Amino acid sequence: MEIQAFVLIIFGLLVLDLGGICRSAAGQATVFDVTTYGAVGDGKTDDSPAFVKAWSAACTTSGASTLLIPSQKTFLLSPLNFDGKCLASSIQIQLDGNLVAPGSREAFRSETRWILIAHANYLTITGSGQLDGQGAVWWPQNCAQATTPQLLTLESCNNVKLTGVWKMVNSPRNHLKINKCNNVSDDCISILDGISDVNMTSVYCGPGHGISIGSLGKDGSEAMVSEINVENCTFEKTQNGVRIKTWQGGSGYVKNIGFRHLEMNQVDRPIVIDQYYEDKTNKSSAVAVSEVEFVDIRGTASKEDAIQLACSLSVPCRNIRLTQISLTTPGKTAGAYCLNAEGPPCPDCTPPISIPC
Repeated sequence: MEIQAFVLIIFGLLVLDLGGICRSAAGQATVFDVTTYGAVGDGKTDDSPAFVKAWSAACTTSGASTLLIPSQKTFLLSPLNFDGKCLASSIQIQLDGNLVAPGSREAFRSETRWILIAHANYLTITGSGQLDGQGAVWWPQNCAQATTPQLLTLESCNNVKLTGVWKMVNSPRNHLKINKCNNVSDDCISILDGISDVNMTSVYCGPGHGISIGSLGKDGSEAMVSEINVENCTFEKTQNGVRIKTWQGGSGYVKNIGFRHLEMNQVDRPIVIDQYYEDKTNKSSAVAVSEVEFVDIRGTASKEDAIQLACSLSVPCRNIRLTQISLTTPGKTAGAYCLNAEGPPCPDCTPPISIPC
């Protein structure tokens, strides 16, 4: 049950938007460092009071504010509620350090959320840190029980941007819950290295980036992802529908992936395998992509290449299976792009795709 990478399991009303939602300009925000307000960051001292003070200061200052959680420190936090009814025009949480939840169930008392941010407007969470829910003490019981805490909850917030490479690990229950929020930007669901045996059903995404596996293999790193199933989901005006994205030069694998029974509505590119993510130069190694199935994917695309399979010239995609694909591009002729992908032909694919290629 242990989860060691960034996974977003999203419930409630989720409306995504990619553009222009952070109004503070670089260098103009007032910075509030939690250590200035008494946070120790040794992983043992309860730093909750210091975080409350720092948030209050950031919240009551006019203009743009940044709550800084510095790197190379670990902050132990009891369950916290951050009220976002602020004077500040925007708040950015710069999460560079690590936040860790109490290791005992008693510390949560009756709280069903570890960190709650409510009523915030123009909120950005970014950085390279980590939220560790220390969920192992909860896992023996049914995770679906209402008393099991959520890791991070955003409630009644507007214009929220989640960016950077911060992670959520070891949640007692769901990693991220977004409820009654408008204009929230991120991958709808992002699966990174180390994830296996995940089933996602009945998810609504849009607008935004869609459901992504990756990116994987950056800077020559090894990545392993397997046994991922996405079924009965709807995508509305997303940049991508379902996507696997890897960097050139990496290693490892993505295998045994199923994308089934998906509805696309004005999605730029509904089906994507991109092994040249952010790097168009072919290299001698790549994360191997194999045993991927796209079944019963239908709807409309806004780009002419409704299907894009761009596989490594050095490490081709193997056993890529497409069937019952029906994608149109209103006002245009829908097309498909295929490079170095191996698999059976798809006689019932619209647009037609020449696979193997």
